[in-house]
Amino acid sequence: MKKLTTALCLFTLICLGMTPGHAADQPSPLQTQGDPFMGDWQGEDADGKALCVQVIALPEDVYRANIMAEFDTPKKPLAVLNGKRSRDKVVFKRSPKGGPFLVLSLTKGSFSGSLSGTRETTVELKPVTRLSPTLGKEPPANAVILFDGTSLDSWMQASDGKPIQWKLLDNGIMEVGKGGIVSKHGFKDHTLHLEFRTPFMPGESGQGRGNSGAYFQGRYEVQILDSYGLKTTWNDCGGIYNVSVPKVNMAAPPLQWQTYDATFYAPRFDEAGNKIKEASVTVIHNGVLIQEDV
Repeated sequence: MKKLTTALCLFTLICLGMTPGHAADQPSPLQTQGDPFMGDWQGEDADGKALCVQVIALPEDVYRANIMAEFDTPKKPLAVLNGKRSRDKVVFKRSPKGGPFLVLSLTKGSFSGSLSGTRETTVELKPVTRLSPTLGKEPPANAVILFDGTSLDSWMQASDGKPIQWKLLDNGIMEVGKGGIVSKHGFKDHTLHLEFRTPFMPGESGQGRGNSGAYFQGRYEVQILDSYGLKTTWNDCGGIYNVSVPKVNMAAPPLQWQTYDATFYAPRFDEAGNKIKEASVTVIHNGVLIQEDV
């Protein structure tokens, strides 16, 4: 974590299993509250083939569109297009040497396009919101609740143990503020359930887009970042900082709630204090396994 910027977080400690994600045929919070274009789009072409598109807002009103056959896959996109916003429209174009000419036009609420060259076709896509299957689940009876939406008492400043300088908002959300925080409870082997959302920062790039992280033992960080639709590295959302790249980029669009369900195993030492087994962590991001026994 290079710097800490505003993110909204909900922390509880619970044990949960992995189940598939699900979708809702509606715009994301970002598309209704901040940006009508950025987010997930889904539909099919004229031949009935499924198409999925991730639209990412970049600095200076530039947008990137990842064209895919399916979401949540490590496979490379079928095509990656850039476009410039003009009022309520973004037009994405690509004309590779010797290949077809692809034009996609995106307006508020609809996404259509054509592919010419060898033949022509059209696509119709609608916005879709894909939510984590573990979002808002009830904690088990043996859980230690670190944040229930009413109090910050389970947390202290990481630097000096004083009360934290984060905010408790009226809607039961903890908002990231100055400095890092650490739980007053200590844990060895455990599963952490974390619900968070990143801010919408289209004018920023890389590590500037809502940067935070969840640390185990103050050492091992699972990065939190707006890495939606981007090619990920170890310092992007779901990455274990300086250690491991996520298997799949499961980052949701900014302003949308996301989940980590991470199981951590503390290192083991013999009686002489020698480490005989490394620490390890398994991370499920929005219902999909992204780090396995790392």
